[in-house]
Amino acid sequence: MRKNPLLIKNEVGHSKKSHYALPEEGFTFGRPEKKDPEGVAEVTRSWKPHQASKPKAAKRDFQKLNKMTVQAGLTSAKATNEFRKGHDARIHKYDAKPKAKGTYSEETRFGKIVERPKSPINGIINGAYAEKAELEARERKSKIREEKKSKRIDPTAVKYTTVAKKAIDAAQKKKTEGDGAKPVFKMKKFQNVVPRTQIGGKTSQAQSVHENAGVEGHEEYKEGEECV
Repeated sequence: MRKNPLLIKNEVGHSKKSHYALPEEGFTFGRPEKKDPEGVAEVTRSWKPHQASKPKAAKRDFQKLNKMTVQAGLTSAKATNEFRKGHDARIHKYDAKPKAKGTYSEETRFGKIVERPKSPINGIINGAYAEKAELEARERKSKIREEKKSKRIDPTAVKYTTVAKKAIDAAQKKKTEGDGAKPVFKMKKFQNVVPRTQIGGKTSQAQSVHENAGVEGHEEYKEGEECV
């Protein structure tokens, strides 16, 4: 009797029993395989040679038939159909000419001749090629290591910013050019005017001029005039 397995409770301390309608013990599930009537013995004892496929029948050559009907003086479709029933023309496929079979002796060897030097067995046995490959690999590795070492950046080196690099380049360029510095910009009407003040504890150009000129330079100042 089939029962709902979800509603049936299992006994305490025992595994849950199956409540499906199953066959008896010893029953084998699956589909039985069909026995092949031809076994290994029959296959090994008999040999079926290859049978070449039969050539297909050639197709009708309608172009040739139409020419034949025109040559016969037939122009209507009915007469052409009657003519085709009594006459036939096929498209012939011209097979390639069979190659002449030559006679070969027992010493004849087939295949393409490859002209290349023989392999030096002594070098193969002694491992000369392996040593050569190993040396080449070491040279490549050492070359790569040297290139990486040359490109490596020194951690102790001072790293300058772009602005600092430009300032250093400008200073070096100015130093190489010499003392040919550009004069300070002045308007044309003030080109010959001498400064009258002292800046930074240094004697200005006006004071040096007055010292050279003597008292007459000081007398040029008018009373009530202030220094700017």
